[in-house]
Amino acid sequence: MSEDLERTCREGLESLDAVIHKHADPAHDPVAGATLGAVRMRDALIARRRRGEDVGHLLRDANVLVSELVAGEFPVSGFRIKRIQQARELYVKVMDGMRAA
Repeated sequence: MSEDLERTCREGLESLDAVIHKHADPAHDPVAGATLGAVRMRDALIARRRRGEDVGHLLRDANVLVSELVAGEFPVSGFRIKRIQQARELYVKVMDGMRAA
């Protein structure tokens, strides 16, 4: 994982932590940074898969992660904390997998 992508992802995790621990105001869209990091991870995995790397399992997780973040970000009001917590766990899993792969 590149330094730039690593930094973006760390910032995304910090955003998710702020939402989970209720330090974030939903009006300021703190999940957007996490979504950006997740999309960048997914794009990097797509590129790696196109080069023939065996990262299909990580790509599936990254796609689920993007879906979870979007679903958690757009409730009727506030955030869906359980979905954000699930997304955070998957975020770490995908990041760790990308570092190892």
